[in-house]
Amino acid sequence: MIDFFFFFLSLFLNNFAASMQITSGNEEEDYIYHKRLAQTLTTVGTIAIKCISGPKDLPESFPQYMMIMNEISNHPSLVLAGSSLSFWLSCFQCDFNFFRNTSSNG
Repeated sequence: MIDFFFFFLSLFLNNFAASMQITSGNEEEDYIYHKRLAQTLTTVGTIAIKCISGPKDLPESFPQYMMIMNEISNHPSLVLAGSSLSFWLSCFQCDFNFFRNTSSNG
């Protein structure tokens, strides 16, 4: 099941990043679209984080996904930014060394 989540993420990650920049000219429609997109990314990421057993399970696109989640967290709308909190909580509940070891480049 974890493979499905990361397969899904790897296929659509670039499109998700671009989708956060989409505007239709109607602020209410844009907000609803961005809110649902953020909720989808948060749900998929939260489930995937809980399924990861170690650094070997992380896909190559995981740093890009973390950047998108960071962008969502910094969104001007507090409701939209707050929708990512469950993802970050899942990250903090994982072993700290697990994430530190994945971010070191040298």
